Parts: sequence; C-alpha cells; structure tokens
Amino acid sequence: LRSGATSGQRTKLLMPVLKAARRCVVLTGTPALNRPVELFTLLQCIAPKQPQWRTYTAYTERYCAAKMVFFGRQRRLDVKGSSNEAELPGLLTSTCMVRRLKASVLKQLPAKRRQRVIVELPPAARRALDLLQRDSAKLRASSDDPSFEQQKLLTQMCVELGNAKAQPAAEYALELLPSCEKLLFFAHHQVMLDAMEQAAAAKGVRCLRIDGSTPASERQALVKAFQALPAGTQAVFALSILAAGQGLTLTAAHTVVFGELRWVPGELLQAEDRAHRIGQTTAVNCHYVLAKDSVDEAMWRALQRK
Repeated sequence: LRSGATSGQRTKLLMPVLKAARRCVVLTGTPALNRPVELFTLLQCIAPKQPQWRTYTAYTERYCAAKMVFFGRQRRLDVKGSSNEAELPGLLTSTCMVRRLKASVLKQLPAKRRQRVIVELPPAARRALDLLQRDSAKLRASSDDPSFEQQKLLTQMCVELGNAKAQPAAEYALELLPSCEKLLFFAHHQVMLDAMEQAAAAKGVRCLRIDGSTPASERQALVKAFQALPAGTQAVFALSILAAGQGLTLTAAHTVVFGELRWVPGELLQAEDRAHRIGQTTAVNCHYVLAKDSVDEAMWRALQRK
C-alpha cells in the first residue's frame, strides 16, 4: 500500500481483507512523505480499532489540525497541517511501528552530500518571471483570501521557471560529467527533460530517459542498460521526479542533479536514494539547481523547514 492512498481501487479492495486478518505486517520504506494524514491508511490496516485513528475524522482532528477552508468558492476540509506532533510518534512506537533507519541497517553505505547551485536566467525569461512575481504581489495586496488565484499564479510561475532554467540546468549537468562519468538528472517538467536529452545529444553523450510516458515494461530494461555501462562511458539518465523517483536502483551513478525542486521533501529524498542505496560504494553528491531571485528560493526555504 502507498502511504496516503485512501481512494485508490487497490486500497479499497485490500482494506477489508487486511482489517479482517488475524495478523498484518505492513512494510514501507517511507511511511509518510510530507504530512501526518498520509499515515492514516497504513494505521487503519495495522490497528483499525486504535481509538486515535478509529475514524478519519478523529485522526485528522487530533494530528492534522483539520479545519474547514474555502478553495475558490468551494468549502472543504483542510488536513494538510499537523498537530500534537510530540504525541503521535510516541503513540506509533508504543503500539505498532518498528522503525529502522538506513544509517542503522546499511552502516557501510557512504555519505550523501547536498549543495545548492545558483544559475542566472536568460534576460527574456527573467523579465517574464518578474512580471508574474509582480502580479502575485498585487494579488496578495488586493485580497484577504487570494489562495485560489495565487495557487494558479504559482503554478504558472513554476512552469515558466522550468522553461527558463532548462538550458542552464542541462549545461551545468554536462559540466559535471568529466569528473563523475555517469549522473542522474531529475526534473518535473517535460521541457527540462527534453533540454537534457538535446544537450547530451549535441555533446555526443549517451542519454537514457524515464518519464510518465515510458511504458512499465521498458523501465527495467533501461535501468539494466544504465547499470551495465562499462567504466569510462559518459552517460546521463534523465528522470521524472514523480515517475522514476521510487523503486529503481541506479547505483552506477554517484552524482544526482535536480534541475527543478518540488514542495514535498520526501519526493526529493526518494529520488536521491535511487543512487544512495545498497550496492553504492562511493559518496553520493546531490546538486540542486536554483534560479537566482525566483520562486526556487522560496521553495528551498520551505524544504528546509519541512
């Protein structure tokens, strides 16, 4: 079961079976990517009669700071927050959770390092982003509750930023190749993955790719091909953060470049761990490419807080 998956068909079919079972063990590498609400489905499987999460309402009110909010003109329950943060981990460990950190079970795994890389945007792209940022500031000043319109504007800014940063991010990744030979390049938007492929082709560098359109039947073959590349071969694996951020072993690379950020730190950590996992013998270096004076800086600060 995926953490937080409450409405999927697979979950709906499995839940009655798991609740009726005499014994149930749930194994997961990352039980919650971002918020306490993501634990609810897993807890319902393991201990459905526990009072604190017997119902969704009871759980979200106590641990998710549940509240009614307006999204545009629609009123809905917001369960994105957290509350009673000190109580929940203690309750989990005393009732049902056995936690093993990677540092404890894979002591031989080399260190992971992270660094920010600040890039300048082309002048035309810089002007377009500045206009969007000014619109966002005006919207905040003109309304006490501009959340719906601000969200649309923020999404537009992230798309524009991906377009503007695509070429500089791809060029930066290729500059690293002589020292690392193979690297993983993660992005969210297709335009950035396209830019990576095109830049690699122009340099005569082999580039493999997995995104949301890659058939499941082909993914493992691509992973196997990358892992089998001989020493001395320069190659880039262009990967979608969401489509290829879990379940793949890519330890042939020890350098990971993120052309884009995501608001959810767990998604980035999962992507980093495609290289930082059992079988890795070299310290993993993670490079995050940020555009100066852009929404990237706000996202980075949010990631640090989370």
